[in-house]
Amino acid sequence: MVSFCFFKQCPTNNTTLDMSEKGRKKTTSPQSLLRLNEEQTVTELYRRAFKHQWDRVSVLIDLDPKEACYIHHDGMTALHLAVISRTNYVFNDDATTEQQQQRNNRAPLNLIEKLVIAYPNAATTLCRVNTYSPLAYVCLIVENNCDLADLDAMTRILLKHSPECSKVTTSDGLTALDIHIVSYSRRFYDLEPENAPSGRTNTLLLRTLLEHDPFLAKVRISKDKVSGAVELLYRSNTNAFFKVLTLDDIKMKNRRLSIDLKQQKAVVREVTKWWVWKWLILLLKYGTLPHKKR
Repeated sequence: MVSFCFFKQCPTNNTTLDMSEKGRKKTTSPQSLLRLNEEQTVTELYRRAFKHQWDRVSVLIDLDPKEACYIHHDGMTALHLAVISRTNYVFNDDATTEQQQQRNNRAPLNLIEKLVIAYPNAATTLCRVNTYSPLAYVCLIVENNCDLADLDAMTRILLKHSPECSKVTTSDGLTALDIHIVSYSRRFYDLEPENAPSGRTNTLLLRTLLEHDPFLAKVRISKDKVSGAVELLYRSNTNAFFKVLTLDDIKMKNRRLSIDLKQQKAVVREVTKWWVWKWLILLLKYGTLPHKKR
């Protein structure tokens, strides 16, 4: 059985991201995204994309770009499959070595661009399992050693040829930015502010999304609830925020006790290096910019 690893504390959890504080919504396992009903009639391009035969997909799209417009009954397109191939290395435990090699084969970036140019609407199409768009899958952090530069490159391609894809939300009202915040937090939530390595203060993908559409950082109303990126960042790192407050309390006590000021300044320096702190500053910055209608 296969599953996407969404949550660090539940390595085999088959759930999607949920804004609810009471729990996470159960959904069909994402493994269904990687199964193709052989009895169903699908286009040759989609079948080749499913098998990760990207060279053949490239040839087929050159011959007939309209083949990229095919949407599978589960809401997936060839663009979804290409994006997932670069972000999620998932395959059945009982798969043959050949099948594993096929599924480990990543779609080239230029092919992803070909697909979105041929059918820009694919970038705003939601699959039926998780109601995720291709951009949502790009922003979903499923591995600790994720290549943020690669994710950023895919994001720029999707935003360039389908600008509105950043506004698409899941059935839970989550944007791709929200998914990035929550999934990144759940991967690195246990990193204490003073121990966070510099490599994990990466705001690359966050900046790209916010520069494209600053409105993503603003407070909004979804399903009669007030929510927003800043709120999600706080809720996803509540314990760590309490840690910061505790450090601040210690600093104040130290000041009253006249303990070495160098130690106090060291604590402040480490907190400002914390990745959540940097993300928060960016969200507040872009969230206060005037929204320009396009």
